[in-house]
Amino acid sequence: MPEMTGTQRKKSWLAAAVLGFLLAGMLAFGQGSPDLLGAGDGTGDGVESTTTPIGQDAEELEEADRPLAPSAESPLPEGSGWQGEVRPEGPLRIAVISDLNERYGDQFHRETVHAAVGSLNDLSPDLVIILGDMVAGQRVGLDYLGMWAAFHAAVTEPLSRFPLAVLPGNHDASSYSRYAQERQIYRDQWLSRPVPWDHPGIEVVDGQAYPFRYSFTLGPVLILALDTTHRNSLDDDGQIEWLEEQLTSEAAGLHPVRILAAHLPLYPFAQGRHEDYLLADPDLRRRIEALLADHPVSLVISGHHHAYFPGVAVDTGIRMLGMGCLGGGPRVLLGDDRQIADTDDPTERSFTLIEVAQDRILTVEAYRGPGFGPTDRVWRSSLPERVGLETMLIQRDDLR
Repeated sequence: MPEMTGTQRKKSWLAAAVLGFLLAGMLAFGQGSPDLLGAGDGTGDGVESTTTPIGQDAEELEEADRPLAPSAESPLPEGSGWQGEVRPEGPLRIAVISDLNERYGDQFHRETVHAAVGSLNDLSPDLVIILGDMVAGQRVGLDYLGMWAAFHAAVTEPLSRFPLAVLPGNHDASSYSRYAQERQIYRDQWLSRPVPWDHPGIEVVDGQAYPFRYSFTLGPVLILALDTTHRNSLDDDGQIEWLEEQLTSEAAGLHPVRILAAHLPLYPFAQGRHEDYLLADPDLRRRIEALLADHPVSLVISGHHHAYFPGVAVDTGIRMLGMGCLGGGPRVLLGDDRQIADTDDPTERSFTLIEVAQDRILTVEAYRGPGFGPTDRVWRSSLPERVGLETMLIQRDDLR
């Protein structure tokens, strides 16, 4: 069968979006807008779950939970960018993917990775951010060149027409000294390929430490990429000072939308990872929260916890996005009482699409497998109202 042209692909997305609109309307007319999971505020539920050590195989998880049920709450919003064929007049589109790896040493990527990459090609985003854990490393003696070759074949090359902004994950380039060799391989892999600012419309702000820590602009957006491969990463190599410099820079003043990207999250999102986040130390937490209060960011995006949640920190108002995975090991949100019956279920995988206007973020929406299409949105009513620890609660962003 011949490959579809770009126009044909856009028409196929338009048709799918219209179908989704009609289906959602039919469901809403016949069933109302139920919260299919019946989620409460979730405060405290699941907080005492057993911690999974950093570096544990993605598949070595306790029995997980059943898939989220979609909600028929509303059709796709007008102006989402998927329903129109005209670009670039529409909103800026930033796609985010994370945690694409499998077991230690594996040199393959599951079908959900390939399907998501295919959908991204149809969507033609202005930027793709990859929040780390592209390969299955963090163990001495693995075939890192083989793993990176497999990743490039599955992801980098098919998405090569878009700017790719990569961040190191703990399985790609851990900054612990015993993984220095794989960290060097990560550096070599990405320095030998186009950097984001090789693409038209993207300007580097600070690329001296690329591909670990760097910043750049795209339209009204300033992207700040941090090097966070373990929970104490912010103490490494002057990262807090660097972040403060970036947030007080001329570029920050000129760009009203500021997105802070990291592999590890500031606050915990997922069960089994509730001790594996950046602001566990009280003094560090106060320092970072004060910095972000004085110099706000529009959104903090992170991976590592393998559970999608768009939220706002209750105590500080910091807007956060916890990313779902595309590879192995989906997890359950802290405060969610559901169960993943099948950890290979493609509906437990997702990517996120962020749409930006001239001075603000318009939408933050995740789309799940197996199709990753416009009718596969992860409805917010299928998520808990609140997640996290009792002292670090994150409220769903549509409830703030």
